[in-house]
Amino acid sequence: MTQSDRGRVSDGGSVQIDGEKARPGDGGDVRPGDGGDARPGDGGDARPGDGGDVRPDTSPQHHPLDSASPQHYPHVFRPLHFGRLTARNRIEVSPAEPFLATKDGQVTEEFIRFTAAMARGGAGIVTVGDSPINQAYAEANHYVINLSDPFIVHGLVRVTDAIHRYGALASIELNLRDERLPHELSREQIRGIIADFARSAERCYKGGFDLIMLHGGHGHVLSTFYSRTRNQRDDEYGADTMENRCRFANELLDAVRERIGAQMAIEWRISADELTPDGVGVDESLAFAKIIQNKIDLIHVSVGDMTAPETISRVIQPTYLPLATNVAYAARFKQVLDIPVVTVGSFTMELAERALAEGKADAVAMIRAFIADPEQVNKARRGEGERIRPCIRCCICTGDDPHGCPKPLRCSVNPISGRNLEFDAFERSPLASIEQVAAVEQVAAVEQAPPLASAPTLAPPVEQAPPLASAPTLAPPVEQAPPLAFAPPAIRAVSTQKVLVIGGGCAGMEAARRAAQRGYRVILLEATGHLGGTLRLASANPIKGDLRRYLDWSVAETLRAVAIDVRLETPGTPEALVAEQPCALIVAIGAEQIIPRIPGINRANVALAVDADAGLVQPGGRVVIIGAGLTGTETAVSLAQKGHEVTLVDLRTIAEIDANPQTSLLISATLRQMALDAGVQTLEKMRLEEVLEAGVLLADVSGERRKLDCDTVLLSVGVRPRERQAARFDNLVAQTFHVGDCNARAGTVTKAVREAFYAAANIT
Repeated sequence: MTQSDRGRVSDGGSVQIDGEKARPGDGGDVRPGDGGDARPGDGGDARPGDGGDVRPDTSPQHHPLDSASPQHYPHVFRPLHFGRLTARNRIEVSPAEPFLATKDGQVTEEFIRFTAAMARGGAGIVTVGDSPINQAYAEANHYVINLSDPFIVHGLVRVTDAIHRYGALASIELNLRDERLPHELSREQIRGIIADFARSAERCYKGGFDLIMLHGGHGHVLSTFYSRTRNQRDDEYGADTMENRCRFANELLDAVRERIGAQMAIEWRISADELTPDGVGVDESLAFAKIIQNKIDLIHVSVGDMTAPETISRVIQPTYLPLATNVAYAARFKQVLDIPVVTVGSFTMELAERALAEGKADAVAMIRAFIADPEQVNKARRGEGERIRPCIRCCICTGDDPHGCPKPLRCSVNPISGRNLEFDAFERSPLASIEQVAAVEQVAAVEQAPPLASAPTLAPPVEQAPPLASAPTLAPPVEQAPPLAFAPPAIRAVSTQKVLVIGGGCAGMEAARRAAQRGYRVILLEATGHLGGTLRLASANPIKGDLRRYLDWSVAETLRAVAIDVRLETPGTPEALVAEQPCALIVAIGAEQIIPRIPGINRANVALAVDADAGLVQPGGRVVIIGAGLTGTETAVSLAQKGHEVTLVDLRTIAEIDANPQTSLLISATLRQMALDAGVQTLEKMRLEEVLEAGVLLADVSGERRKLDCDTVLLSVGVRPRERQAARFDNLVAQTFHVGDCNARAGTVTKAVREAFYAAANIT
């Protein structure tokens, strides 16, 4: 079947955009306020090729548009036509493994809710991730959809029903990982792989999917037959000629198309450059794509090789790498292909619009951005782009050993993702409007209802409230709601009950917003003149732009909520608590930096590493940083990149530091390599004994001392919870929650947000 037979594109193959042809064309020991260590967290080094070098985008991580309104996303919201399908916009949810299926790969309600959230949020295409096509792979890859089971169709129908309900196209990624290389397979085994893909594709067709994605990149089986390095066969499936290199893919595509027919579309995922010395480069990938393009409808352009550890950070970009790095590769493919090109790799809605407007791609795929905020496309359409919750690219959601030890998906900044079955009602409950607040206050005044000491007052019946022109629909009475397997937290339109939050850092702001979503009146007390807590310092380092975006978003959303009374320069006190008589108290006063008690620690040449990040101190040319955790190393990298001579010192080994289970291995490995590349020196198993006028005195584990000359000493040795201060508020309110760093457990942004969310959810 030819390209024109399936009506894939119009006007000789060029993608049409409103009648015109499209032109080719974002951790560690970060210490956020009230939450502790922030764990922040697809692209790569490009090779020269015909028509110019492909180079990653190394521009700053922020690419804001002038403001957020619908006219700033005109290219995003143009329909995308491919095959016989039309997507409502040009945003695709790229494949991920949320590990929410059963162990043997059956569909669960949790999986459906997680997937449906992104369709409901406005995506044009929603792709189910890495799905095994044979039982051998399924047995090595649990908690993902098992397409080798013929009865999986029952669950697939439920998934596609949920996606189609909200107007998105349903896609699914078919994949095979196998340690065997092409020359280790018999012809019969090769034909078996092709048959497995074809049968799985047919099950997807029967299950209601609109398109399938065949994973032909990242070093997986489909990519190995085209590789001169990995394919050592000497028969018709070998790599001696272009025809033979492409034979396996061509036969596979023919077999799949025969099973699914012309109505269903095929998207091929490819690594434009495997980024290894002997791997497939961009010119070879382009040649391959030109050969198979008449058999596919879309091509999804990524980079890297998951079997080569040095390229993984380019496949899944951690926070330290620039945003939208892969778009240069997609632009090369778009210049030479006649089918739509999809780009992927750390995009925001603003960067997606830019890539489309500049003609570098026909569609943009994202996944982590959707995990952080499934509603991002709808927000952009409503002109609320600035309200999209940013992904901090901490890599918590990707996991460190997803196939050896898979865990259900969790997100540092969105505690609902992966827990949609329990908490979807939170995300779908808007903050109370000014009109609603006024209405409740009016009713309360008329009825003169005093506040209850131990339980929040329920919102008045709808018939008692004056009509609201713009208020969202109130939840139906309980008797009208269908029974639930277990009850989610109650969502109220507005309540006259108060929740008092002490501390305006990461956890405090999250708790305040979530309590406001539940309809409570929230009073947020912050002792300083600004919100953000130590998250302001934690995000000050220039290599942590993602965390800065999250801080800006968190502050703006907190100040935007009319149900939150933010009181700056107002320390929380027991007296203030008694005066307000809240139904619940959330203590989020954070932690303080640890200053070791050693001789010379008060010298003028000593400062905190976070203060250097924030520009509050100017280090000299030679810098010693005490503490080689992620925070200290981030400071070291930033200073070394500016020309400083930097030495990291720690009593532990780097291996011991990075073994912390709360630290993403991808984050730490990327940062360590950056430190090495920047020339940072590291001294392990060394303790700071004394700060000298022009250096430091160190000692190793045996007690042997060593003097090291330097101009500035920066400290990054951790934080201490404000337990004593927090204890002042115990036993004053029946419902009291300590969240974030102040609760005496090691903190991360993940922990701060999760605890704050749970506190707000558990208020009764």
